[in-house]
Amino acid sequence: MSSPAVAGNYLYIEGGEISYILGDSVVNQYASNTLSIDLSQDWVNSSVVFNSITKPAGAPLLSDSSLWYDQDNDIFYSGFTGRSSLFGDQPDPPPISVWSFKPDGAGGGSWKVDISPDDPKWSRRTRTDWGYTASGGGSALVLGGVLNPWTTPASMNVKEDVLVPGLIEFNMTKKGFYNSSATGFNAKGVGGRGAMHYVPSFGPNGLFLVMGGTDFSDPDQNIAFDNIWVYETLENRWYNQTATGSLPAGRRNFCLAGIASTNETYEISLRGLRRPPRFPTTKSSSSLSPPSTGSASPTYHSILVTATAATPSAAAKSSQSAASTPTPRSQPDTFNPRGRARSTRLEILSRRD
Repeated sequence: MSSPAVAGNYLYIEGGEISYILGDSVVNQYASNTLSIDLSQDWVNSSVVFNSITKPAGAPLLSDSSLWYDQDNDIFYSGFTGRSSLFGDQPDPPPISVWSFKPDGAGGGSWKVDISPDDPKWSRRTRTDWGYTASGGGSALVLGGVLNPWTTPASMNVKEDVLVPGLIEFNMTKKGFYNSSATGFNAKGVGGRGAMHYVPSFGPNGLFLVMGGTDFSDPDQNIAFDNIWVYETLENRWYNQTATGSLPAGRRNFCLAGIASTNETYEISLRGLRRPPRFPTTKSSSSLSPPSTGSASPTYHSILVTATAATPSAAAKSSQSAASTPTPRSQPDTFNPRGRARSTRLEILSRRD
């Protein structure tokens, strides 16, 4: 999978894999360049123009990678998450590093290494695949994920996926990584193959929403969408929010995008797979053909995030003393956006479009 992100009028697409027809054959290969699309122009699939940006030698070529955006400084970061491709000549996984990309405002830009592979901080870190990840408010988060034969050179002899627990924050100002607890997400702090999304509209520094995916306890079981996990970076605190409405079926490896509205709500559009694709467990058993992608959902789902101020009910009033008891950080509670009325609460409504 590729990682898309928007800067200015351009959508940038980093990493992933491509397929194309050459003569009578289908060629599957990993992406070696960064692409961009001009969003200020109208286009359809048959007319879209891709700008291709050459990556310098040593820049990691990854699938399932992340493209984190520092809006204040107009810089992208990549290289910390993902895996080497199963397509083409199946290159060995590159060493862990962080590279930055500076857009030029015209669909191009340049890459440079920010944290090199020989930096001593990597002795305490590893690249993961399939983790929940997103960026915003000057930070990027990585929750859970797995270590496998394609994530780093040191893991090439791993025989099966190794779960990586915890939450890691990348501070874009300090260029440092910091550990945070993920037990507010689940008891073991593990999971992945779902989506994390940054919502800038609520809270003092925005919120990170985590949804879908799997906790890897059952290979065929997905996390339901009736609960959405919310993380606030300033207090390093987890919250749990109940979603209502027409909920999408549990799924993993789905696509998700969001945008703020003019009436103080934030809408997220979701579409994607229900069944997990099956990947080989070792390099020797991999195939040159794309893995099965499972069955796709026939509809789009929208998740509406809003804050509402309401008069507490009698039951709510009677429970105020209990509700005021501090909740341990390992036990997420309902989020109340600071800077709003005390009775304001975050609501999440799902609907099928």
